[in-house]
Amino acid sequence: MADTTRADDGQQTHAANDGHHLVGHGNSVAAWTAVGIVLLGAAMSCGGVLFTSLWLFIAGFVVIALGAVVGKVMAAMGYGSTAHQDPPTSPRQGVR
Repeated sequence: MADTTRADDGQQTHAANDGHHLVGHGNSVAAWTAVGIVLLGAAMSCGGVLFTSLWLFIAGFVVIALGAVVGKVMAAMGYGSTAHQDPPTSPRQGVR
């Protein structure tokens, strides 16, 4: 198992031969909500195939698309992971 180290921003990382991997990647309320909604939509579409119901099959795909939108909206609201965002730049950067 790789050694656990701390990155400059305080995030725990695991050193690997090919670089660093941030611990907790994707663990956010937005990501888990989106995954849950997409799984529900996939189950609905599977049920539509199983019961030969076209409306349930199509509704499942609508729910899948809704899950992607909900995840993006929640991430924009601040419920997403901040592990891979660039640090804020100084307002005076580039001023001479």
